[in-house]
Amino acid sequence: MAHGFHLHETGVCEPDAPDGQFATAGCHFNPAGEKHGDHSGDMPLLYVNPDGTAEFSAAFNRFTIVQLMENKLAVMIHKNRITSEIYLFD
Repeated sequence: MAHGFHLHETGVCEPDAPDGQFATAGCHFNPAGEKHGDHSGDMPLLYVNPDGTAEFSAAFNRFTIVQLMENKLAVMIHKNRITSEIYLFD
């Protein structure tokens, strides 16, 4: 199954956030203000095996390690490729 995979601007992911589930993570990481689909926080789809495991390896020039460390971003794996519902790990 394919899952949306993004970096969000805040490293806080509260499932019971007052403004909506995981809203505390903020928007997708997008320091350059690019349009959706072309910004730094957009990752390729994450394909998960039927047993729930997944492997991901990629090379990007969308962000630097320094940006990741300084901004303390949240990694979000969405329940599927088209909804904003977040996948919860048990």
